[in-house]
Amino acid sequence: MNTDWMNTDSFPHTPWALVSGLPLLLNAACWAFLVGSMIWFWRRSRNDDTHVRKGSAKGQDRIYKRFGAFLLFFGAAGGFLPSLYMIATKGAIWSVNRQQPHHGPEESDPVLAFHISLSVVWAILLALQLWSGGSGKMRTLHRRGGRVAVGFGLLGVAVAGGWVWTYLNDFSEGLTTPGARAGYYTIVLGVGVAINAVMLVVHARKKNFFLHKDFALMSLMWTLEPGIHRFYMWLMRWVCWDCWAPENTEGMGIALAKLPANLTVIFWALLMASLARRVNGVILWNVAGQYLLFTFGTFSTLDRLYEGQIAESVAGISLLLGALALVWRRYMVKRIQSD
Repeated sequence: MNTDWMNTDSFPHTPWALVSGLPLLLNAACWAFLVGSMIWFWRRSRNDDTHVRKGSAKGQDRIYKRFGAFLLFFGAAGGFLPSLYMIATKGAIWSVNRQQPHHGPEESDPVLAFHISLSVVWAILLALQLWSGGSGKMRTLHRRGGRVAVGFGLLGVAVAGGWVWTYLNDFSEGLTTPGARAGYYTIVLGVGVAINAVMLVVHARKKNFFLHKDFALMSLMWTLEPGIHRFYMWLMRWVCWDCWAPENTEGMGIALAKLPANLTVIFWALLMASLARRVNGVILWNVAGQYLLFTFGTFSTLDRLYEGQIAESVAGISLLLGALALVWRRYMVKRIQSD
């Protein structure tokens, strides 16, 4: 087998499937999922059109609450809680990637501490919102708690963590460094949180509670994606401690862990929306944002791992299949509605 196109000299002691091959394997799984989804949608549309109708309010509440609680536990308990434990036991903000106390520009440390503190309160408020949502008896609690939760989400997660700390830390050495690439990614996360948080308030005021809940769960997705990212970093270290260490991967471990995090929230959102019969523009545009981040991350990692046109080819196929899936669903929905 000719492997001249593989540029793995930098990682001679790491299993191919765990490091150099991971982006390729994840993309292959993603392509299979997209093709399978299009076939499933076509087969189901021949006999049933219920998946393109609006779901009931009670059905949406039940499914969204369960999926929201799952993602909150997955991201907060699985990703953030171990980091909080390290802060408590080590007495310092802990870098999951480097497995040592975080070292950044001195002026960024208070912003990071502020971000962490508000995010903890936000997670508690989020659990309260999931519990009280859809209950007439707790409507006042849900409304008032929602105002506070949105404030903490915007200030603590989007502004402090997504933008201010990113500017001070990731862009401290310039706009084209590897750290700056991570910074652009984090800024996009902050934008996703902010847009959905604002829109959930807009639709709550309009009493369009279907869309209010759609935007609320998408805001949840963007805020917890970093927690799921950390979960995969912890998991990678547990599976093979040295395989993803920065000194063994030229600092690529953090970028590799983003890819399964992207796919996790994409699958989570699509499955939730499908079960609740809410596969609409709100869900799909947010999923498309995560899919573009996944494709960008794929290109960035493969471009460093392999020679030739591997990165361009894989990213191109991903973009083509993603666009085809969106067009295919739009065509099938119009076809069903015209029958």
